[in-house]
Amino acid sequence: MVNIYYNFLLKSVTMKDRRDLIHKLFHLLFFMLYILLIYFSLRSFLFCNHSWYSWIGLGLAVFGLLFIIYSSYLRKKSSNNGNFSKEGIYSLIRHPEFLGHIIFIWGLLVLGYSFIALFLAIILTVFMIVAIFEEDRKNIKKFGESYKEYVEQIPRVNIIISVFKRLK
Repeated sequence: MVNIYYNFLLKSVTMKDRRDLIHKLFHLLFFMLYILLIYFSLRSFLFCNHSWYSWIGLGLAVFGLLFIIYSSYLRKKSSNNGNFSKEGIYSLIRHPEFLGHIIFIWGLLVLGYSFIALFLAIILTVFMIVAIFEEDRKNIKKFGESYKEYVEQIPRVNIIISVFKRLK
């Protein structure tokens, strides 16, 4: 029986197929952890006494969600012509959707303020950082030199550095 699995997983499947499978499994794990974070944060917010910082967390979460939606809209608008987006928030940072997710995740942590939420927020943030580097690697392959020039000019997610560069 083990030999059958070995032959299927290691011999008959190409390296690209294995990478795609691992990539999909990480997406599934990320999605499940994200749902758990939302559940524990909202449960804590709705059924426990919450203070002023819970409302700050709610504000951060809503801001992060709006940031994701706006960034996604800009990306989809520019991807219709086969290019990557350089307008709007993409002129300041390369990965605004990831930044929106990170803001949303940490907003949920502040909203729910539990050790489980802290643990999940750290894991999800690490996943986001890995995904950011993976996205850059894929975009360099896909878009070539134009994306390399974009990488040299625009920071990944640090919008503060980008704003200060613009002010100089």
